[in-house]
Amino acid sequence: MFGADSVAVMAIVAHSLAAGPASITSFVTPAFLRALPCTDAFAGQNEVYGVAATSGGGAFVSDYRGSRVLRYDLNGNVLAQWGANGSGPGEFVSPHGIAVSTSGEVFVADTDNNRIQVFTASGSFLRQLGGWGLVPGAYRSPTYLCLTPEGTLLVSDSQNHRVQEVQLDGTPIRAWGGPGSLPGQFAGPRGIALALTGDVYVCDEGNRRVQVFSRTGAFVRAWSVQRFGLSFMAVPRGILIDELGFVQVVDRANHCIAAYSLDGSFLGAWGDGGATPGSLQGPNEISTDRQGAFYVGQAGCDVQVFTRDGATTARRTTWGGTKTGWGR
Repeated sequence: MFGADSVAVMAIVAHSLAAGPASITSFVTPAFLRALPCTDAFAGQNEVYGVAATSGGGAFVSDYRGSRVLRYDLNGNVLAQWGANGSGPGEFVSPHGIAVSTSGEVFVADTDNNRIQVFTASGSFLRQLGGWGLVPGAYRSPTYLCLTPEGTLLVSDSQNHRVQEVQLDGTPIRAWGGPGSLPGQFAGPRGIALALTGDVYVCDEGNRRVQVFSRTGAFVRAWSVQRFGLSFMAVPRGILIDELGFVQVVDRANHCIAAYSLDGSFLGAWGDGGATPGSLQGPNEISTDRQGAFYVGQAGCDVQVFTRDGATTARRTTWGGTKTGWGR
């Protein structure tokens, strides 16, 4: 098992990236900083599925079993929370992914209501996207979300086994996938991330792999998520491409996060199934703030915060400088 507070080098890989630093020569395990606590009577029984770090530190999180969204500041104080179990506006059944737009709108995948709900940063309901269905713009159990620099939303439409791209008002743009295990097909897609090249990285949970697509959905490549930690069959959930160009893949079953290069070369893994601070228990999602800290949502209704990989001191790239090379 891999301790999240260790700074030992777990793999040394020489690899040139298409975007980001010119060369990555080592992977250093992130160090535990703090936890954002769940302080109500349900602490330990709820589960965080979605995490969206804010630009100044802190995060929005979706509490899957508690049917709510919470907003934390950098010090772990709860600034706002909203939601209840139900199907009305502002209510949730099994919320998963969460994303925050540059204008401050909060998008939440309301999974078992087959829709996406949009709120202000303080929790006021704005609108609903989708509803149950097979047609473009409708969903069956949407899980994870990813906002694009162009101002659109990518959605893992898990039980339709596809990825959809929609406008922020829900108007469909494109979709790709379908059920199966062939290249480009899915068995319950989960986390979505964008590389600076414009490629779209998707956790294909049921097929235990990461698939990579062009910006318009053409299949590029795929790799199997390896087994680490407890050596159970991998269950890839969340995914993040950090400022160093590492692809961080959350493996719920093995209580760890596996790091890869953009081409799928394994770099290292961190986390374990322990109960000490810095260990991971049933992780589901990973996000990062502008300072490069990692926020990991997991079972037990808390979010753990880690320093970013310490292999370099590369400055974080902002979206303002990333559009060159998009549209492949």
